[in-house]
Amino acid sequence: AMLVNTNISNCAKGLVQVPSCKVSPEQIIVTFDTTAGQDIYEQTVPGVQVSCSQSVDLRIETNSAEEIPLGGDNATVAILDWGRGYGRPGVFNLSGNESRPVPLRVKTRGIDRLGPGVYSGTAIVNVTYD
Repeated sequence: AMLVNTNISNCAKGLVQVPSCKVSPEQIIVTFDTTAGQDIYEQTVPGVQVSCSQSVDLRIETNSAEEIPLGGDNATVAILDWGRGYGRPGVFNLSGNESRPVPLRVKTRGIDRLGPGVYSGTAIVNVTYD
């Protein structure tokens, strides 16, 4: 089994936060069950939403190329797709008091190199003005 923990935060150093918007749930947990020697191709993450109290164009992104290292190994990663393709940030245009589902998908790369076990990674998700 493999566990991917992604912590959601509306602020990060060096980036303009969007106080009128939030992503929920605050912690997105993605769990893959896999056998040794196989990569997971793709998994949809249900229940992720973005909501804003004011009209805004916003961007949702995490690490470089949307890749989250697993087990502390940069060759083994979970790659996020926020709705515009793997490795690209999500861009959303929301009206005031609008809530919208985020079509988040996750796939892995490099899991086939690992033995059985639980592998996890964490990243801060940044919500900024686009």
